[in-house]
Amino acid sequence: MTRESYIAYGNAGSNEAVRLKLQHAIFGPNTELHLRPYLKDNQVILVVGCGTGEELCFIAKTLNNTGKVIGVDISEAQLKEATNYIKASGMDNVQLINMDLFNTSELRTEFDLIVDRFVIGNLSNPVQAIEVLVKNLKPGGVLYSEEPIIDKLCCIPESESFNIYTQLFHKFAQKTGLNYNIGKDLKSLFTNAGLSNIKAEFSQVIMNDAKHKKIIQLSLDACSFAYLEHGFMTKDEIDTLSLKISQEVINNEACRVYQVGVCHASGVLP
Repeated sequence: MTRESYIAYGNAGSNEAVRLKLQHAIFGPNTELHLRPYLKDNQVILVVGCGTGEELCFIAKTLNNTGKVIGVDISEAQLKEATNYIKASGMDNVQLINMDLFNTSELRTEFDLIVDRFVIGNLSNPVQAIEVLVKNLKPGGVLYSEEPIIDKLCCIPESESFNIYTQLFHKFAQKTGLNYNIGKDLKSLFTNAGLSNIKAEFSQVIMNDAKHKKIIQLSLDACSFAYLEHGFMTKDEIDTLSLKISQEVINNEACRVYQVGVCHASGVLP
């Protein structure tokens, strides 16, 4: 999960911590609903791409502050945010490490559970990433992954600025070889990685309020460097698009945004 392999947000702007916290506020409730059945006291758990720490704290608290929860991320800035969040929560069963997903074998630990949310789909080599994670499981251990289905992303009523926003995602994915519909493929990817007892469920969040719809602007900001680098838009065009999104979507009470669909998949290492 180096800066080179983690393409989508490798050059995200200063609002990235804000975006990640808002992302958890939007997707976190469904994560907790689907992840909770896999959590048991005294487990040893790895969370890849742990970000600002909200998901880590949910897991640690659900384990009743037992076991061990290791969070890895390539961003020192996000780990600093996570450190502060965890300290404030009072959890002492959490360890944070600045580490690439592809180097997690260096932890020399067999995990009861490995958790990924919106990481694998942002990698240029998701098959290899899954293989690495599976190798870190103990026999009977579970890989739990949440990944997007971007085809579900839309807004009602239709908005020209929002259409451009989604077209940029598709254009970027085509240019870089990313698969933002990887949620559709998780079951087959898990099967090919040798996992068994594979389960997959789906959810989709509908955003009505401006506070949550703000993530659209934050996501545009996160990807703006890449869009500029690939010549998709100029800085002025991105700024204009952001303003139009604010007017047509975020601050339009009549506009509902249907977020990306999410596949919640799990598989067990025999």
